[in-house]
Amino acid sequence: MNSTNTLNEILNITPFPLVSWYGSAIRPIEQLRLLFKACNVTIRTVASYASQDVNAYVYPNHVNALNSFLMPALFRMGFNPNRFIHDIIFINYLKKVFLLNRNINKLYIHLTFTERYVEIIKKIFNFRNMSNIIDVHGISTYSIENSLLSKLFSNIVESVAYKNSVIVVSNASIKEYLKRSFGLNDSFIIPDVIDVSHIEEIMKKSANSIEKIKVYLNITPRDFIIGYAGSINFIQGSDILIKTMKLLLKHYTNIKFLIVGSSFSKLQRLTKTLNISFLPSEKKRIMLLSNIPYFILPKYLSIANILITPKRYNFESNQKLLLYAAIGKPIICFNTYANRFLSREFNLTGVFLAKELSTEAFIAEIMNLIDKIYDTQSDEYNYGALNRNSIKLTSIKIIENLKNLLINSPLDK
Repeated sequence: MNSTNTLNEILNITPFPLVSWYGSAIRPIEQLRLLFKACNVTIRTVASYASQDVNAYVYPNHVNALNSFLMPALFRMGFNPNRFIHDIIFINYLKKVFLLNRNINKLYIHLTFTERYVEIIKKIFNFRNMSNIIDVHGISTYSIENSLLSKLFSNIVESVAYKNSVIVVSNASIKEYLKRSFGLNDSFIIPDVIDVSHIEEIMKKSANSIEKIKVYLNITPRDFIIGYAGSINFIQGSDILIKTMKLLLKHYTNIKFLIVGSSFSKLQRLTKTLNISFLPSEKKRIMLLSNIPYFILPKYLSIANILITPKRYNFESNQKLLLYAAIGKPIICFNTYANRFLSREFNLTGVFLAKELSTEAFIAEIMNLIDKIYDTQSDEYNYGALNRNSIKLTSIKIIENLKNLLINSPLDK
């Protein structure tokens, strides 16, 4: 293999659905869109499923650029029959792809290190002698702390170490973990990216519909809206989210929470686990909008006065920080390495870091910001234009680095 290889010989593999409701899908979706848009590069992609809106977003005016074959209902996180069937079908489908495309000599594999991915990757390695680039999206703290999953993780890292592979990570904390725990010294940092031009277009077109949404949600000028996007689960810090909601709804009579991307059933399950209940008057001020596609999230989140993300793990990226920053509202998050890394890498403004990894510190930072906003009564806390320009320029550089790595990886020399 030599440095003359072209991107047409690369197969992008995502052994999970490329759908806007699945958080791990956003990284490859945004990467593929910007590779195609900025570099006019089309990488053939095989995913277990790709929805039509994703295909249209990634490759505008290109039909069937994303290859998928399963319904998303087959995909379930964790050990379960559906997931087992999903993985068997996925491996067999990949075998057919390789047989029909002998010119493929490089794989770009996206991973979240959990359970069955170990067997998928080991089998992929055995298909053909080719170079592989493995993109580690994140390493969930709960996976590291679980002895069984840690053993599985060790197995895949050992496989990677003896194969023709390059590791890509989203931030330096993951790189340091791989180095410290497994001796992998040469991983490459490719931060998350987003296409801010799409966000600008959505917000420009949505001026009238935003007002209609406010009417639909019964939002009045006196209301102070705190927005959150994403699933309600412990990995996203939703235990802190719920405790924050309970205290602030009790403390302020004009605060409302806008939760986009989850449902009341998930909220109810977690509140029950935490032994927290909301009064009827408090429930009326919790607005949950499920099934909102990722691509139009800015239209809804722009309604908020501030945006929050209580995610507190260092070994996973926090891509919604970029989305929030591009919308331009003040952001409250924890002072984790992942959040500091993105803020520094993209030169973000309007990011307010809670001093400690605690619910109390998170709430205190929100209350402090609320007081500041009410005191100024101005547009001082709108950071959209500044952040979008910075994110746009930085994303272009990151995509160029990714393109160069894909074309001329160290394994080609």
